[in-house]
Amino acid sequence: MKYVIYYRVSTEEQKKSGLGIEAQEKYCMDYIARNGSHAYLVFRDEAVSGGLRMEDRENLVSAIESLKPGDIFLISSRDRLGRDVIQNAMTECEIEKKKAKLVTVNQDDSMMDEGLSRLMKTMVDAFAQYERYLISRRTKAALACKKAKGERVGHIPYGYKLDDKKNIIVNEEEASTLENMYLMRKNGLTFREIAIRLNDLGKYNRPDRDYPVRPWTHGATSRVYLNYERLCEAVPSLVSR
Repeated sequence: MKYVIYYRVSTEEQKKSGLGIEAQEKYCMDYIARNGSHAYLVFRDEAVSGGLRMEDRENLVSAIESLKPGDIFLISSRDRLGRDVIQNAMTECEIEKKKAKLVTVNQDDSMMDEGLSRLMKTMVDAFAQYERYLISRRTKAALACKKAKGERVGHIPYGYKLDDKKNIIVNEEEASTLENMYLMRKNGLTFREIAIRLNDLGKYNRPDRDYPVRPWTHGATSRVYLNYERLCEAVPSLVSR
């Protein structure tokens, strides 16, 4: 038996500070110390929304694939698994198919019967989903206020850039990469296969201060792929290529 530990943080700020991961790590390691030492594997999804589907979270998929019968899939809290009732249920089903057990550190249901345990899990997931909705609504309200003041808001979507620090224009190099993604997807490639193909071609993700070279991952590819449709609206010539 081994522990498969899964950590998730949802924002780039949490990813860089490490605070979210450190707190989850403490909870999980304390749990292991209390319940006997066993081998463990650690998987992290950083700067990944809890609303994403399981298949769009690369390291969650890898964590589940690593499970063997009798293993324990360990998370610090249910909202680290996700903030969507249906997606969490599907993820837990995949864990059970591996004949492994999902354990949540801050939710001890060992004294509950199966029916009550499932009810409590559904309630916890429902509240997490509602919290995600509230966060989204507050964020949209704040962004609308900034836009009304003429301020630029949010990060610049992949496929665009700033010309004079005020206006967002099409980034031709990134637009070309998005077009390649679209064509590969049209030819039946998965997002994982697309990421591998782009990296082989030397067409990497947008660099930042901490990562001057950022290879594509399955999750990043699926997220920015949606920008292709927005680019086609901005640059109609892309549609006919």
